[in-house]
Amino acid sequence: MFRSGLEPDDPFVALVLQNTGGGTINLLSRATKGTLLKSSVGGSFQLPDAWLRLVRSGDEFSAFQSIDGLTWTPVGTPQTLSLPADLLGGAVL
Repeated sequence: MFRSGLEPDDPFVALVLQNTGGGTINLLSRATKGTLLKSSVGGSFQLPDAWLRLVRSGDEFSAFQSIDGLTWTPVGTPQTLSLPADLLGGAVL
């Protein structure tokens, strides 16, 4: 997850494993403070072989998944967000 701040409604982008209904991978984002979430479903996974990668290139955030950490497959649709250059980032468990 990358966030612009710590407030609950701050803009962010996150790659999320949802282990319900077969295990899906979603790219979630909020473009501006206080707006609704946008979700782009991109794939499925089988634990424990779930590798995730979230890449920023300018204002575009792209997500990828892998079963071995070597071969990467895109997840969902890249999201364009005007977030600050300095972001908070980390894993959420």
